[in-house]
Amino acid sequence: MEKLVLDYAQVLITPRCTLKCEKCSVASNLWDKADKSEDMSLRDFKATIENVFSRFRMVNELHIIGGEPLLNDGLPDMLGWLSDTFGAYVNQVIIVTNATVIPSGR
Repeated sequence: MEKLVLDYAQVLITPRCTLKCEKCSVASNLWDKADKSEDMSLRDFKATIENVFSRFRMVNELHIIGGEPLLNDGLPDMLGWLSDTFGAYVNQVIIVTNATVIPSGR
């Protein structure tokens, strides 16, 4: 059986956020509770992406979401691994951010 193309996928890499938006479905119960220990690890990110590609041959849009995904210190390593391993099979990576965090130089 031929693998299909997935139009859209989301990977939540942290519930942490810099804002407390009342309508936020992701973090509404986590504002005061979330810490770095709840961030997705590189290992879990790899397992999630490998699971996607075990079922689909291509992803048109891969959205990296949170909370605020730029708070996950592992994001540069995740993106590097994704590019090296599955870059030819993802048309577009979108990081959904609230633009309140300035990423480090990595």
